[in-house]
Amino acid sequence: MSKNFAKFFLTLNIFEAFLVDLCTGFWANATLPLMFFNPNYQGFFGLFKKYHFGAPSRFSEDGNGLLLFSPAQKEWSDLYQVWNMALVVQFPQSVYLLTKLLIPSVSRYSDRPGNYMHQRISALLLAMNFIDMAHHHPRTKVDISQIPPFPKEIIERWGYINELSARDYMRLVRRT
Repeated sequence: MSKNFAKFFLTLNIFEAFLVDLCTGFWANATLPLMFFNPNYQGFFGLFKKYHFGAPSRFSEDGNGLLLFSPAQKEWSDLYQVWNMALVVQFPQSVYLLTKLLIPSVSRYSDRPGNYMHQRISALLLAMNFIDMAHHHPRTKVDISQIPPFPKEIIERWGYINELSARDYMRLVRRT
């Protein structure tokens, strides 16, 4: 595997979600450090050279997982987790999208932060398949299309708190 595997793909994916935050008016949640300090961070177009670098991508020792490392990976994963939570609650079926981040296989990453994205991507795939199946082949009496997004006030407050967390992350990465 290339040591830069997923570096640009993940940054592009975060950028797309960043644009959603901007277009929906949740500017505070648009967390730029997640893009700037992407996995394998070695400088962002010459910017932030004074900051700590990430590490190359690699497979886990058992070969069953992808490990990605941004600077201060555990704190990067923390920031990604809360930012993504505030992003997904903007949409209908938000409870199912939020679940992909709260399940233990994703949320218990503190002792293995490099594995965070692998677990999160796997959970996202399962959540999206569930939502697709629930729309097209319902087996329950619950109409998931009727589940609304979270209230705007909650999302705005969550985004503001995430903005403060992003500043803390920037300070941490600069000190390390």
